[in-house]
Amino acid sequence: EKNNLNDNKKKLESLSEKNNLYKIDKDDKAYWRDCEKILEEKHLQLNKMIKEHLEENNIKNDIIKIL
Repeated sequence: EKNNLNDNKKKLESLSEKNNLYKIDKDDKAYWRDCEKILEEKHLQLNKMIKEHLEENNIKNDIIKIL
């Protein structure tokens, strides 16, 4: 059982390294660009949801224009 656990641990470590799950390079510009892109998409989705909510509830157009 102990050998089996060690084998599984080694397999997991090698998979993690291949998939960059182990360490994220905080200086990696592409990583941060991806994060910014995701945040921007979420922000746009949220604005769209707020706008739809306001429209559904017949809130004045002035508030919708602010968004």
